[in-house]
Amino acid sequence: MQGSLTVADAQQDMRTAYLGGAPGLFVSGTVWTIAGLVCL
Repeated sequence: MQGSLTVADAQQDMRTAYLGGAPGLFVSGTVWTIAGLVCL
């Protein structure tokens, strides 16, 4: 079947679209850092 999408293909598409999760990692780290500073 041509045009069928496998799970591996879908995962690769998501990694490419979201830059491997890097932006989410930085946002999460920033939020936790700010939260820690506020608690101090």
